[in-house]
Amino acid sequence: MPIITSITGLAIHEVHFGRFPAIKVRTAWDAACKFWGIFGFTAPRVNRSIRDGGGIHDTNLAYLQFAEKRVTANLHRLEQAGLLDLLPAVFIHELGHKFIPGDLKTLLLIDHSVQQVIADQKAAHHIGSLFMDMVINTDAHRRGDKEIPQLYSRMWKKQTDPVIQILGRAYERLFQSQDTSRVYADSIIPASLAPDLLIAADKIVEIIRASRRHNWLEKARAFAEVLLPYIPKMDASVIYVISDTRPEDFSPPGKNPIPPKGKANRRDLEKRLGGVVYDLGKDKKPCDVGQFINFLHDCQINLPPDEVLIWFYRDLIGGKVIKVPEVSVASGSLYPFAPATWRPSDPPHQLDISLSLSTGGVLLPGITTKKWQFKGGEHLSMGKDCPGCDLWIDCSGSMPDPAKVVSQPVAAAMIIAKSFLETGKAVRAIAWSGTQAGAPKFESTAGFTRDEDEIDRVLINHQAKGWTVLPVAEFEAPYFVSGKEKYIVMITDLGIQNLEEGVLKRLRAIYEKSVGGTIFLIGDSSQTIAAQASLREIGFAVVPIDDIAQLEQHALVLTRRLFEARLEA
Repeated sequence: MPIITSITGLAIHEVHFGRFPAIKVRTAWDAACKFWGIFGFTAPRVNRSIRDGGGIHDTNLAYLQFAEKRVTANLHRLEQAGLLDLLPAVFIHELGHKFIPGDLKTLLLIDHSVQQVIADQKAAHHIGSLFMDMVINTDAHRRGDKEIPQLYSRMWKKQTDPVIQILGRAYERLFQSQDTSRVYADSIIPASLAPDLLIAADKIVEIIRASRRHNWLEKARAFAEVLLPYIPKMDASVIYVISDTRPEDFSPPGKNPIPPKGKANRRDLEKRLGGVVYDLGKDKKPCDVGQFINFLHDCQINLPPDEVLIWFYRDLIGGKVIKVPEVSVASGSLYPFAPATWRPSDPPHQLDISLSLSTGGVLLPGITTKKWQFKGGEHLSMGKDCPGCDLWIDCSGSMPDPAKVVSQPVAAAMIIAKSFLETGKAVRAIAWSGTQAGAPKFESTAGFTRDEDEIDRVLINHQAKGWTVLPVAEFEAPYFVSGKEKYIVMITDLGIQNLEEGVLKRLRAIYEKSVGGTIFLIGDSSQTIAAQASLREIGFAVVPIDDIAQLEQHALVLTRRLFEARLEA
């Protein structure tokens, strides 16, 4: 591409429109969009003044406003840097950020990963941006772009900064290995380098070559470890990158999600960062609470401690919520299909294998096998036939502290609560323990509610030295009056201090006014035989949990069974 005539003689604040017509911008833009196969991005914004762009962007050569799907290029800055003729490469680089990092969560995770190596937040963010740029640029060159090497050669040619020299030599080797059709002529770093810088450049080459979406965090950390010894010598005035990718670029117009302000913004951020608990963990296991807190701190997301815990456990359970299967009804039909259990005595053609696997996971004849059958009468709605949930969770000192370890009881309770809320019904949550004197202690929602925040705030309670005393008076309050159907779920461990005859009698009265109940009893089941027998005699389904790690799965099985039984009733 021919180099455009220098226009430095023009006024300092303006690149003249006639010397760089809009058609050249459009041609460069169309070529960049075609290069990545991107459609639907708004036409680029072109600033012809050093003052255009405003705010944090007025020193950038170009940047991508991710939420707006719009790239801005400052022609004046590009002209000053001698890069105006390489506008197509600039656009290719910026559009590459659609894929790397691609979203706010990946950007913050890369930042956090680098900060585990480089303590200085500003330097860590800078190194994270350099990592993403290298992945973009080498991928673009591999796909056939030949101008990005020139772009960096002109930007970095005379720089003596060791970070630039390492990355410049790494770029040369990456580009040369991908460009076998001609001799690589444009060296990015002309000077010979010290042996340690050459070794570092070779390490960077291997890291970038091995970088894939699934290992970006690991490779970003390794990238930072190689450059760490040279961070103190970085020159802040050097133009390292075309644009500095930062969280603000990924925000909706006028809304900066970091830190979040108000419930709506926090929920929006939770949604955008969904799954981060597992992204921070390893081998498909969640991170611990401390790692999650460190991540929020590194990202400057400031929340009260209870909000942090609620976010952690919501993210932990993710989509592990059981919904009542909805029955589709053809227009005008009075006889909708409904799922039912297929038994070996039924005709083989009635067995629906897909439905059976989606609801039961495995094919167990007469247990998880399903068929479709006609049901006359009204359409079965999602929540019409489901009760509310009365959820009692032990938060005594012997239970896991949800602020210190991953609490399976809290996760299971959230799964149950949110599954019932999905039916349109309400939940009452009571977190209970007791004093050493035998008096009950508890936190409770204000009756049965659909306020998810209120429910979750109760579920994360913990009493470090609390005893295990049932607050029977609080349990039975709603059962003195007739009202909505209630299904009781209690999660507790061994050693309830007040499980005497009088309490059992009152629990029986509560149970008789409910539609049923299940008690998850955590611990060595051989030590709770007497307690199990007493609770089963009342009518509760008692589920011994010898392995607390299985509690979440038991919660899923319970809600699935309850909801499907309602459809088949």
